[in-house]
Amino acid sequence: MNDTFEKLRIRLDKHTDGLMEPDKAGRILAKVESFRAQIEMEKVIVDKPIDGCVFAFVLPPQLPLPHDGYGWMDEETSVRVQFEAGKEVEVFSRRHGFGIEDRITSMSRRRFRLIINGVHSNLQLLHYSKAPAGIPVTGAAYASPRLPSHFPMSAVHNPLDLARRNHEAQAALQRRIKTRPLPTAAGAKSSDDLKHQPELDKASLTSVSLQRYKRNHELLEMIFSPYPVEHFQGITTAPLVAPADYQSKKAKIDGELAKLKTAHSEHIQKIHRESRSFWNYMDRIKNSQSIEDLEKYESQALKEFGINKKPHRPVIQRQLPSS
Repeated sequence: MNDTFEKLRIRLDKHTDGLMEPDKAGRILAKVESFRAQIEMEKVIVDKPIDGCVFAFVLPPQLPLPHDGYGWMDEETSVRVQFEAGKEVEVFSRRHGFGIEDRITSMSRRRFRLIINGVHSNLQLLHYSKAPAGIPVTGAAYASPRLPSHFPMSAVHNPLDLARRNHEAQAALQRRIKTRPLPTAAGAKSSDDLKHQPELDKASLTSVSLQRYKRNHELLEMIFSPYPVEHFQGITTAPLVAPADYQSKKAKIDGELAKLKTAHSEHIQKIHRESRSFWNYMDRIKNSQSIEDLEKYESQALKEFGINKKPHRPVIQRQLPSS
């Protein structure tokens, strides 16, 4: 069974007031169908949606619904409801859903499929609502919920959701291992044989994959950890031996570094002094009362800052001939 939904990239408001009515779902589907060509699609994994979750997706009528993380105690029922002229919505309902390790059903689901002029559309809508009254989960139906068999990276949008899946799979794996019956005396194996027994014989493929995923990431975290290797238990390292000329090279580099720091500090101080002096001269020039003061302050500033002022071209007066 395919585990991915071809979901439309649109945001639909949550509906927490019981199960969605067919006429409301029909209007939503009709509106989405009107601008469906402009909406992008994405393949996502749906794993136990919460109360009020609503999303639109595309699924041909002949294909089964992908797995949504819930098991169901009841069979799916269907009914057609007309909400506008020439437009109907087919309603598929299930009322008793449960998750992994649940003892009581807790979720209801309604799936709506649009029908226009008798033609079934691929556009469908799913709505999940908290079940008003749960019933005990019994029989073979208890084993029906499962985690998806693979996790496309494009569908894992929330790291917390992936962490939750890992935690659930790890807890289920530990319970299965603890409750596994021990071998009889006739078929008993040594502890080494059990230790090297294939992991696939102890739990499901999905649980083992998640365990390996978590273990590998823990190893990578140790490799790229910012802490010294000595902080990890059971790991020792040989002491580092400095070269013979280490101290002399260190002293030389420290001396060069001190000179650079001193030169940099002096350069910064010089810049600050020149900046203050420059603005002082600018204030004096701005507040000059005569041409003589202006020329005096200007010459002092040029001399202090080492600026060579190029003289302007002299003004030549010419007498125009009289007419």
